[in-house]
This record gives sequence, structure tokens and C-alpha cells, in this order.
Amino acid sequence: MYRKSALTKYFLEQCCIIAISYYFKFDEAKLLLEKALTLLTSQEDKDWDLLMKVNRAVAGVLTSLGLENEPEMILARIRTIEETIRS
Repeated sequence: MYRKSALTKYFLEQCCIIAISYYFKFDEAKLLLEKALTLLTSQEDKDWDLLMKVNRAVAGVLTSLGLENEPEMILARIRTIEETIRS
């Protein structure tokens, strides 16, 4: 499990590097974030904080790509997860 979590964090860091260093190439950032989400969701013991951070990053990338509905759906999902965790 530690290896998957470390790998997920690596993909998230790489996404940020690509988005900043390569003049905001959001398509590449989106692909790396999707890989990170795949790794996170496949873990038996989920890291919910990291999962929400990656989802927020995906929403930000999609917004930067000019999409409107998909980021709102992702943010709504995050709010649901946060409410579930708090209760």
C-alpha cells in the first residue's frame, strides 16, 4: 500500500511540474492526475485527503480547459465525501 501511495503522490507532483513548467499544458496534467486517481481508488485503504486533493486538481485543470459541467460535478462529489467523513 505504501508503494501505491508514494506512486500516487509522485504522479500528483509530476502533474504540478508539467502544468507550471510547460506553460500550463493542461492536457498532460489531466492525464497524470487521472493516473493518480486510478492508483488512489485501487487502494484498499483509501487516502481520502489525497483523493480529494487530486480531484480538486482535476477540477482545476478541467476549468482551465474551458469545461464547466464536469468540474462542478467533481466538486459536488468532493463536498459529499467531506460531509460523509465529518458525520
